[in-house]
Amino acid sequence: MIDLLTKVAAMIPFQRFARRCARVAACALAVVLAAAAAAATPYPDKPIRLLVPYPPGGITDVLTRSLAELMRKELGQPVIVDNKPGANTALAAQALAASPADGYTVMMAAAATVVMNPLLNPKLGYDPARDFTAVGRVAETPLVLVVRTDSPARTLADLIAAARAKPGDASFASTGMGSTLHLAGELLQLETGTQMLHVPYKGSAPALNGVLGGETQFMIDSVGSSIPLIRAASCARSRSPARSGCRPCPTCRRSPSRACPASTSAPGSACWSRNRRRPRS
Repeated sequence: MIDLLTKVAAMIPFQRFARRCARVAACALAVVLAAAAAAATPYPDKPIRLLVPYPPGGITDVLTRSLAELMRKELGQPVIVDNKPGANTALAAQALAASPADGYTVMMAAAATVVMNPLLNPKLGYDPARDFTAVGRVAETPLVLVVRTDSPARTLADLIAAARAKPGDASFASTGMGSTLHLAGELLQLETGTQMLHVPYKGSAPALNGVLGGETQFMIDSVGSSIPLIRAASCARSRSPARSGCRPCPTCRRSPSRACPASTSAPGSACWSRNRRRPRS
């Protein structure tokens, strides 16, 4: 580099050479200062968009809005909750994948978003491992089987017996094809040798309304979504025998309606953001 500068200096007058060197140095300094200023910009300096893959009223929506308020207080910026239900959380995930990787669009993902959807749909439109980064685990929720209070099934055994007597007649609601609640219903059929009709909805709230309206006979739902209806005696949870791997549900034990000595634990929600990494060529 020194030899090159010496040759250039010999070709042009010294003063003009010095001025050029000063200009180059000034440009280089400006670039360095701009980069330093960009790196020093505090995050966040503008509102954050928090995607919810379900409609309002369900446990994921309630958790997200509580989280958004905590984030607002901690970060000092508005956190805008944006409900984008549909396609078993895939619509919200696609919106996240299409957003800039700047940390200003995040999503409350579910197990279906990062596990079930990629397994069930090869043309999903996003790749969780490539497109997303996990920010943190937010919640874990038990599952409970609920029926209407006027249901003839007073226990889980009653429900199974009725389903065996009339295969395909009983129906259950879920939050979408391939969701955790859908797979819980399929597992119930597999382990009890029954055949039931699956009716998918866009979220827990509309699915519970389907049970209350008589569109389906029961639903396996998260306790957080169902417990207000259970305590209001709009829904009753079926008595289920304790099984290996089940854990007691304190929330259910505190409810005045029918006993629920055990419940299975389901994967909860986690907050994910757009990944800065790009696909390998």
